[in-house]
Amino acid sequence: MRFLLISILVIAGFALVFLGCSKTSADRLSGYTPCDTTAVSYTRDILPIIQQYCYPCHGNGRGAFGAGINLESKDTGYDEMQGWGMNGYLIGNVTHASGYIGMPYGKPMLDSCEINKIIAWVNQNYPR
Repeated sequence: MRFLLISILVIAGFALVFLGCSKTSADRLSGYTPCDTTAVSYTRDILPIIQQYCYPCHGNGRGAFGAGINLESKDTGYDEMQGWGMNGYLIGNVTHASGYIGMPYGKPMLDSCEINKIIAWVNQNYPR
């Protein structure tokens, strides 16, 4: 009888460990949120990245630091980003690819989700 009780407890313990530990539960515990790149838009997804990481050098009144590139202008900000995307510099720069100037300049690379959103935006033909 005692052997049966111990066996049941051991099996229950293993079941709790294996059923309780999964990628989903680990993600919830770590605060992980999935990176949705299925329908990326400039306004919702790309602009916040630009505002946080690009405006400090490429914003209004900061032309001396940003090589004259102004991404903050309402009239030309989207067009500038689209142009940089079309000529390949945007992805090359944010991925720190060989032969490109890593952006944000002198700072760590963007996180993988932000980079994937930018790549998706380019691949999805620059939706507004």
